[in-house]
Amino acid sequence: MADEPAATSFAQRMTEAEALMWNVEKDPWFSSNIGTLLVCDRPLDDTLLRRRMAAASVDIPRLREHVVERGGRRTTPVWRTDPEFELDYHVRRMALAEPGDRAQLLELATRVMQDPFDRTRPLWLFVAIDGLEDGRGALLVKLHHAITDGQGGIRLAGRYMDIERDPGPVPDVDLDAVITEAVAKEQQED
Repeated sequence: MADEPAATSFAQRMTEAEALMWNVEKDPWFSSNIGTLLVCDRPLDDTLLRRRMAAASVDIPRLREHVVERGGRRTTPVWRTDPEFELDYHVRRMALAEPGDRAQLLELATRVMQDPFDRTRPLWLFVAIDGLEDGRGALLVKLHHAITDGQGGIRLAGRYMDIERDPGPVPDVDLDAVITEAVAKEQQED
C-alpha cells in the first residue's frame, strides 16, 4: 500500500449515533451489524491478514476497544481499550465442505452475521473462508454499526485489502505493548 494513514483519534465517549446503534441491539429483533463478503481467486494468506489487522488495530483504536456502560441508561457509554484483547478471537478461519458452492458460502455468511457480538469485546470479526470451489477463498467482514458506518467501512477496507496480487510484507507491530500503554493511560484519566 502506498501512504499508510496516521493513527486515528476517536472520542472516548460514544456519540449519539454510536449510542443509538449500541442500545437498539438490546432488542433481539434488531441487529446493527454491517457485513461484507469478498470472494477471492485463491485462499487468503492467514499471516498477512493477521499482520494487517494487528497494524489496523494499532492505528484504529475502535478495533481494540470495547463498550463500557457507566451509570445505566442515564449516561452515554464510553469506549475503553479491552485489556484482554485477542486478535485470534477477531480474525478466524473456517472452511466449507465440498463442493464449496455459492449457496454454502452465503449460508455460512448468513449464520455468522446473525450471531450476535459478545458485547464485552470489541465489536468486529473477520472470517477467512476456505474450501470454495475452483480453489477460491473468501473473506467475511462483520462490523457493528457503532464502530463505523458504510463509508468508514470502505476506508477500513484500505487497511486489509491489496491492489497488487502479491504485496510486500507487512511490518510486525507490538499490539500487546500498545494495549498495555492505552489501558494505563485510560486508568490515569479515570
